[in-house]
Amino acid sequence: MQKVLLSLLVLASLLAWSGPVTATEVPQVERAVEWLLTNQQDDGGFTSGFSDGSDLGATVETVLAAVAAGENPTQWDSSPLDYLLTQVESVTDAAGLSRV
Repeated sequence: MQKVLLSLLVLASLLAWSGPVTATEVPQVERAVEWLLTNQQDDGGFTSGFSDGSDLGATVETVLAAVAAGENPTQWDSSPLDYLLTQVESVTDAAGLSRV
Protein backbone atom coordinates (compact mmCIF):
# COMPACT_ATOMS: atom_id res chain seq x y z
CA MET A 1 0.00 0.00 0.00
CA GLN A 2 2.86 2.37 0.80
CA LYS A 3 4.46 1.69 -2.59
CA VAL A 4 1.24 2.65 -4.34
CA LEU A 5 0.93 5.87 -2.35
CA LEU A 6 4.57 6.72 -2.95
CA SER A 7 4.17 6.06 -6.67
CA LEU A 8 1.10 8.28 -6.81
CA LEU A 9 2.93 11.03 -4.92
CA VAL A 10 5.86 10.87 -7.33
CA LEU A 11 3.54 10.91 -10.34
CA ALA A 12 1.56 13.85 -8.96
CA SER A 13 4.79 15.77 -8.29
CA LEU A 14 6.06 15.19 -11.82
CA LEU A 15 2.77 16.33 -13.33
CA ALA A 16 2.67 19.42 -11.13
CA TRP A 17 6.21 20.48 -12.05
CA SER A 18 5.96 19.89 -15.76
CA GLY A 19 4.61 22.87 -17.65
CA PRO A 20 2.32 22.55 -20.64
CA VAL A 21 4.03 22.38 -24.01
CA THR A 22 2.16 23.45 -27.10
CA ALA A 23 3.02 22.72 -30.70
CA THR A 24 3.15 26.43 -31.51
CA GLU A 25 6.36 26.70 -29.48
CA VAL A 26 8.17 24.57 -32.06
CA PRO A 27 9.39 26.59 -35.08
CA GLN A 28 8.98 23.66 -37.47
CA VAL A 29 5.22 23.68 -36.90
CA GLU A 30 4.77 26.98 -38.73
CA ARG A 31 6.66 25.64 -41.75
CA ALA A 32 4.60 22.45 -41.67
CA VAL A 33 1.34 24.41 -41.68
CA GLU A 34 2.63 26.55 -44.57
CA TRP A 35 3.41 23.35 -46.49
CA LEU A 36 -0.05 21.95 -45.79
CA LEU A 37 -1.62 25.11 -47.16
CA THR A 38 0.28 24.68 -50.45
CA ASN A 39 -1.69 21.44 -50.94
CA GLN A 40 -5.10 23.00 -50.37
CA GLN A 41 -7.53 22.77 -53.27
CA ASP A 42 -9.78 25.57 -54.55
CA ASP A 43 -12.82 24.08 -52.76
CA GLY A 44 -11.04 24.26 -49.38
CA GLY A 45 -10.30 20.54 -49.19
CA PHE A 46 -6.95 18.80 -49.36
CA THR A 47 -5.70 16.22 -51.80
CA SER A 48 -4.50 12.80 -50.74
CA GLY A 49 -1.78 12.98 -53.37
CA PHE A 50 -3.03 9.81 -55.02
CA SER A 51 -5.77 11.38 -57.13
CA ASP A 52 -6.83 14.78 -58.37
CA GLY A 53 -9.15 16.90 -56.30
CA SER A 54 -10.01 17.03 -52.63
CA ASP A 55 -10.19 13.95 -50.46
CA LEU A 56 -12.43 13.62 -47.41
CA GLY A 57 -9.94 11.67 -45.31
CA ALA A 58 -6.98 13.90 -46.17
CA THR A 59 -9.02 17.00 -45.37
CA VAL A 60 -10.11 15.63 -41.98
CA GLU A 61 -6.53 14.69 -41.11
CA THR A 62 -5.32 18.14 -42.13
CA VAL A 63 -7.92 19.84 -39.94
CA LEU A 64 -6.88 17.67 -36.98
CA ALA A 65 -3.20 18.45 -37.59
CA ALA A 66 -3.91 22.16 -37.89
CA VAL A 67 -5.84 22.28 -34.63
CA ALA A 68 -3.09 20.30 -32.89
CA ALA A 69 -0.63 22.91 -34.17
CA GLY A 70 -2.69 25.70 -32.61
CA GLU A 71 -4.20 26.85 -35.91
CA ASN A 72 -7.80 27.83 -36.56
CA PRO A 73 -8.64 26.46 -40.01
CA THR A 74 -11.88 28.48 -40.13
CA GLN A 75 -9.74 31.60 -40.49
CA TRP A 76 -7.82 30.35 -43.55
CA ASP A 77 -8.63 31.88 -46.95
CA SER A 78 -10.56 28.73 -47.90
CA SER A 79 -11.87 26.87 -44.89
CA PRO A 80 -11.53 23.08 -45.08
CA LEU A 81 -14.65 22.92 -42.91
CA ASP A 82 -16.63 24.41 -45.81
CA TYR A 83 -15.45 21.52 -48.00
CA LEU A 84 -16.39 18.99 -45.31
CA LEU A 85 -19.83 20.56 -45.00
CA THR A 86 -20.43 19.99 -48.71
CA GLN A 87 -19.49 16.32 -48.29
CA VAL A 88 -21.82 15.45 -45.40
CA GLU A 89 -24.83 14.50 -47.52
CA SER A 90 -22.84 12.37 -49.96
CA VAL A 91 -21.17 10.23 -47.29
CA THR A 92 -23.04 7.01 -46.56
CA ASP A 93 -20.51 4.70 -44.94
CA ALA A 94 -19.81 4.63 -41.20
CA ALA A 95 -16.09 5.45 -41.58
CA GLY A 96 -16.81 8.53 -43.68
CA LEU A 97 -19.58 9.69 -41.39
CA SER A 98 -17.34 9.37 -38.34
CA ARG A 99 -14.71 11.50 -40.06
CA VAL A 100 -17.13 14.23 -41.05
